[in-house]
Amino acid sequence: MADEQNNEVAPATNTMPTLTPDQIARMQKDSGKQKFNMREIMVPVLKISNTTSGVMKKSDPEYKPQATEGDFYDTLTFSFYTPPIELIVVRFQTNYIESKPKMGPTVRLWGMDRTGYDQAVGRDVGVRTTKDGNEIREVGTYYCILKRSDGTLLPCLAYLGSTAWREARRLNAIIGSLEMMGPDGPFVLPPYGQIFKVKTVPASDGQNTWMTWSFEQAGMTLALPNGQHLYDRAHELEVAVDKSLTRIVGTQDDDRFAEDQEQRAARREVGNGPPKDEPPPPTSDEDYGGDRQATVIDKAKSAPF
Repeated sequence: MADEQNNEVAPATNTMPTLTPDQIARMQKDSGKQKFNMREIMVPVLKISNTTSGVMKKSDPEYKPQATEGDFYDTLTFSFYTPPIELIVVRFQTNYIESKPKMGPTVRLWGMDRTGYDQAVGRDVGVRTTKDGNEIREVGTYYCILKRSDGTLLPCLAYLGSTAWREARRLNAIIGSLEMMGPDGPFVLPPYGQIFKVKTVPASDGQNTWMTWSFEQAGMTLALPNGQHLYDRAHELEVAVDKSLTRIVGTQDDDRFAEDQEQRAARREVGNGPPKDEPPPPTSDEDYGGDRQATVIDKAKSAPF
């Protein structure tokens, strides 16, 4: 019995269940791949229903009468999810979007290529200006798998930028630093080695109020019911993103983003929605431990979703 107990390896925190040596060894083989930098893929976007969201405005084409402030929804099926939701993070990247001045219509989606951003003029962080007078801004993107209440899985994107950068950096610190002892020594878990419980919480700058993201660790993926399938599915998505075996184009949501923001800012009232002057993102990709560029290996004829 004593030998069996010695073979069990516990994670660094007491809040997570003990895994078997085989489970830990499996995660260790997949460790070290998180670079927080890869190509964008066309998948649904997971958003929060705020009073400035199109889903809550009767005059907007995306208006949904069932939308409730603080709920999550996806832009593929426009299904709504009451917090908390269960989310597996697979990858993080920083994307670059070029638009006309003052968050006007999108000019170019640079993906993770920061060439245009580096050539533009401005601060070390935030929005920069090109020689043509356009703006280029950084957008933090998470590739995730949403575990829905009916047991189905939805690969999706989640944008945590602007007013959500503080929570994004906290989440990245958790993903990039959670360490366990494995058969070959200590290692950092792959992002999908754990699952997060995500809720929405109020935020304010003293004048405006809105709902924003809040992440809480909810245990090891492999320790969950059907955890092996969840882990394998996340790993498949990781491989697809790493090898660019996905549709590498901007989503329709990306194309509308800047124009929508300009229109909504024009009609925004005090006390309604995030402010226009938002804090900048982290200094650079290196804040997340990521490479500055990634190589496109191939484009598949068919995408996994």
